[in-house]
Amino acid sequence: MILEIYSFSIVFSSLFWQFIKETLQQRNYPEALRYRKLLAEEKERIINEERVAQLAEMEARFQSEKKQNEILVLMQQTDINNLIISEQKLQIQRRNQIIAFVGLLTLLTAEII
Repeated sequence: MILEIYSFSIVFSSLFWQFIKETLQQRNYPEALRYRKLLAEEKERIINEERVAQLAEMEARFQSEKKQNEILVLMQQTDINNLIISEQKLQIQRRNQIIAFVGLLTLLTAEII
């Protein structure tokens, strides 16, 4: 898009400079000044369009990077949550093993007595 605007700008500027030269050669200074003002306005408009396009592109890149970072944070949080769940499962398994061992020990002790 920016390249197309730039190419159009070069052609447009060349045409307007040609009009300005011709009107100066004809000594039509008010008309030459009018063309010069039109050229300046058009250049300003084209520059503004380029800036808008660049800002839009930068905003899109920023939003994309922001989303990627959010996804990375969520993936890291998921990994952390999975580790916590695994640790909790291990603790439950150990507790159940201790309960089973104490229960077995209690049964064996009760049979001996």
